[in-house]
Amino acid sequence: MKERSCKRAKGLFSNHFDQDLTGPDADWLEGHLRNCPSCRKEFASYRSLFQSVRKLPAVQASSGFETRLYARMREEHGSRARASWWQ
Repeated sequence: MKERSCKRAKGLFSNHFDQDLTGPDADWLEGHLRNCPSCRKEFASYRSLFQSVRKLPAVQASSGFETRLYARMREEHGSRARASWWQ
């Protein structure tokens, strides 16, 4: 049972750091981290990683990058290449 709870907790980490976790899930994660040293340690590692990544300077993609990227994705994956969440 603990393994399943830990798996659920780890699945919520990214949502938490993206500030996209609210209500019951946020409360559940907070409670789990209070009671699970293993997940608390991994969560701290994720926090450190996310903080480091956010400090990196923004990079400007070269002209035409998006067009080349989507063309390459269509070559490799067909029409599924441009999922709506990428737009």
